[in-house]
Amino acid sequence: MKIVTVSQMTQIEADAVKSGVSVDTLIEKAGLAVAKRARHYLGPVLGVPIVVLVGSGNNGTDGVVAARHLRRWGAKVDVLICSARSEPDQRLERLKEIGVTVHHIYLKLNYSSVQQAFEHAHLVLDAVLGTNCTRELSGVIKTIFLLLNEIKWKSPSLKILAIDMPSGLIADTGWIDPAAPIADCTIALGYPKLGHYLSPIEKNIGILEIGDIGIPDGLDEFISINLMTVEWAREILPARPLNSHKGTFGKSLIVGGSSQYIGAPYLATAAAIRVGSGLVTAAIPQSIKTTIALKTTEATILPLPETTDGEVSMKATEFILERSEGYKAILLGCGLGTSHETKKMLQDILYSDAKLPTIIVDADGLNILSEKTEWWRSFSTKAIITPHLNEMKRLLQTSDVISSKERINIASSSATQWNKIVVLKGPYTVVADPDGGVMVSPFANPALATAGTGDVLAGVITGFLSQGLSIENAAALGVFVHGQAGENIRERMGSTGMIASDLLCELPYVIKGLTDGSL
Repeated sequence: MKIVTVSQMTQIEADAVKSGVSVDTLIEKAGLAVAKRARHYLGPVLGVPIVVLVGSGNNGTDGVVAARHLRRWGAKVDVLICSARSEPDQRLERLKEIGVTVHHIYLKLNYSSVQQAFEHAHLVLDAVLGTNCTRELSGVIKTIFLLLNEIKWKSPSLKILAIDMPSGLIADTGWIDPAAPIADCTIALGYPKLGHYLSPIEKNIGILEIGDIGIPDGLDEFISINLMTVEWAREILPARPLNSHKGTFGKSLIVGGSSQYIGAPYLATAAAIRVGSGLVTAAIPQSIKTTIALKTTEATILPLPETTDGEVSMKATEFILERSEGYKAILLGCGLGTSHETKKMLQDILYSDAKLPTIIVDADGLNILSEKTEWWRSFSTKAIITPHLNEMKRLLQTSDVISSKERINIASSSATQWNKIVVLKGPYTVVADPDGGVMVSPFANPALATAGTGDVLAGVITGFLSQGLSIENAAALGVFVHGQAGENIRERMGSTGMIASDLLCELPYVIKGLTDGSL
């Protein structure tokens, strides 16, 4: 599934018309998709009061078509025209013919009657601006949405459904006007828009769904930004043949841990096991081997020489290089620490000419990398790096704040410059590859904002790499499966109280859901 800008959506629609799809067909399919979503959301609509807010552009026209279908299905529909529309407006005239009440409130706003309509409505359909918002809300439109939000706050049972974008959200940047409506559901027509994933605006967007408007296949091939979907994940999931053995699914090497950070290598190791890696080795400081062995009885242990502070010493370099042969993936950094000897060990591995498995660098490994000016010139092999925003700033060697709207562009340009797969973690995690491809996670889950979930993600990616997936697919599938596991737990537990180890047992259930189609 592609994620598009406003101009890209305009081009796709124009190309659809050139291919023989009429503008009327696109409009009618869009309006029907919205009406079906409203009916699905409400249940039977016979006699149900619905208010449709209509703007001057195509978004408003989609709302008019949706209003027509809802009325024909028996709903009591009031249409409030919030800005002047082009004349003649045949679709609007058809509404009047089937008993829809139309109020041109942009001409004269009767505040009390609008308030009464909102208070009696079960659903308000926002078809005012959609993707055409380019500035702050003002005038009648701002007044209407301030009132709607006030009533919504008092009456949470009132549902708001937005078409494409809640009015007041800029579709290309994710900027949001404070007066924008707080939608329960947003239906993106044709494709999700870039702004849906650039800001933590889920409280305004609510549930995001995609409505089919009849765009022919193949018109979106020029789009480089993709949304991870269940269908995509199912297609690339590693197969599990009946005649397989542990060697079929590869070997993973997890290098990390210190006396201060014991949990990190455990979480990464267990995650790699849980997603199906055939054999996982935890390469850890000698002093914590018993603890890790007791927690992960299925892993093999490679004890490493350590410093007096309990971190991996530079003497471990030779141990790791000698024993890396036969492994498909090596994860460096989880709980490693940043002592002088540990830094030397990591740098000697990353900057060596030795033939190594595919490398994933996480956590302290990233912090060590960032201390070297233009570190990517010394560490030139294609690899996966998994920074959160603060680690990304250090890797970029900048003190500038990375805003939400910059995340996709920064991840993509950095992946190309560094020749690395960049997994920029956070709400709607971004996976960018050096060739310009970008995949965006559909998940923004506050339950994952807790220590150790990043270690689980690194282990998941490592486990998928060991099973033979391409470096790009392993990174993206790891993000999706990890995110879906978090969503499953949040549905049962809520957004507070989940801990990183809760994800471990959930991972196989996500894979099962992908495999048997139940997800």
